[in-house]
Amino acid sequence: MEVDYLILQVINEVLYGIRAIKLSAWESLFSQRITSLRSAEVRSLAARKYLDALCVFFWAATPVLISLLTFLTYVLLGNHLTAAKVCLGVYCYYILIVLFLLAFGI
Repeated sequence: MEVDYLILQVINEVLYGIRAIKLSAWESLFSQRITSLRSAEVRSLAARKYLDALCVFFWAATPVLISLLTFLTYVLLGNHLTAAKVCLGVYCYYILIVLFLLAFGI
């Protein structure tokens, strides 16, 4: 957020003083300043988007992992797993997810 403000400040400075910048041949100096600030902004946005992608992945993968761990635990405890039990378990998890989404408005 701070980088965005700095970029706006520099671009505003360039726009207000464009004649002085052109007459003094400072285009490259201001171009370098804007480019370095833009690079910092892009790095910040990239980090934020990678974190967002990771959150989306875990949001999608968590129900599958929980289901697999539940069925694995059920089998390791010595119980017999049938298709009916798997379907019922998956359906129950689906209902829990829908209730969670409705309750928290996500």
